[in-house]
Amino acid sequence: MAIQFTGGQVKFNANLYALYDFSSFTFGMGTFVTGAIGPTYQQLLTYYTASAQWASNTQYFTSSKFGFQIWTAPATATYQIEVAGSRAGRLNNNTLEPFGKGAIIKGNYQLVQGQKVIIITGQYDTAFNFTQPSSSYQGMGGGGGSFLLDSASLNPIMVAGGGGGNARYQSYAAGALFVGRDGVTTTSGSASRQGAKGGIGGSGGYSSFSTGSVSSSNNYDGGAGAGLYGDGQNGNGSFTKTYTGGTEAEGGYGILRVLTPSSGGLGGRMGTSWGTPTANPYKSGYAASMGGFGGGGGGNGIISAGGGGGYSGGGGSYSPSNTAADGGGGGGSYIVTGVTNVATSDGFYDGLSNFSGSSITNLATYNTGSGYIRITKL
Repeated sequence: MAIQFTGGQVKFNANLYALYDFSSFTFGMGTFVTGAIGPTYQQLLTYYTASAQWASNTQYFTSSKFGFQIWTAPATATYQIEVAGSRAGRLNNNTLEPFGKGAIIKGNYQLVQGQKVIIITGQYDTAFNFTQPSSSYQGMGGGGGSFLLDSASLNPIMVAGGGGGNARYQSYAAGALFVGRDGVTTTSGSASRQGAKGGIGGSGGYSSFSTGSVSSSNNYDGGAGAGLYGDGQNGNGSFTKTYTGGTEAEGGYGILRVLTPSSGGLGGRMGTSWGTPTANPYKSGYAASMGGFGGGGGGNGIISAGGGGGYSGGGGSYSPSNTAADGGGGGGSYIVTGVTNVATSDGFYDGLSNFSGSSITNLATYNTGSGYIRITKL
């Protein structure tokens, strides 16, 4: 902070020696980059530098691997930070159906000049339905969570969960659509519509088992969403990565996973046994999509969806009877102690309407697009 003399008065100007000019910026790729893999450094530069010249200076902005953005705070100041998880995937030829939306977390937090933070913005994957009517069979991947982490300690500052994917099976419940659950404002991920457990404490969600640990009655389950520290469970009940099973889908990859950390944050692969076009090995012949970058679980491709990524992953899918559809659970969210003026999608955090003694503002809205992190210097 510098002292500035103006008209005989002494004023403190925190911006006088800022590293670079900065007022506000929204990190996130919108529709420019979607799918299970995060953007490359070059894609980030292409998308950001038109409106932010500082992004071309590697001292202030760079990327350590796909989708892991490293931003340097220009000045010691309080910043308003808004974090939104991504919506789930959906059919490219059906824009009218609802879907699991991303949670939004907002608050003020102090950053120190030169402090580096890791920014991960969730994505969704779009299903291109090659062979079946859009209303017949579908299993959408979950949306990715969005994460703001301290780069030195890797501790989370704020996280917003992604939405769970939709599912429909023509021969089950008269072809009812099981809409994925929205990202949640609890640290735990939510269960799927039929009861596959969400993750807790930063772990991935579960799939192929109910909240009562009852094994699923079919072999067509989607992948669970990943958490900050743990992978989402695959649709066959295993945690093996890479998993490319035919009838079940793969769970999302934990953001800070220990094994092969280079794959952290990837969306889970979809089930492909229903016919895979040779031109694209990641697209099912039925209506399916992969989990979105940010730990979304993959869709099954015929009847079961994936869970959303988040601080803790959303549940994948569970079937109480043979060949039963299930919509994915929403990913969990997180707010570190020290954040003030907190606002969330539903006015709660971990079931409470206050945070550190202050009331939480109800934003009364969820994110219907790709994930983003908006940072404004106050």
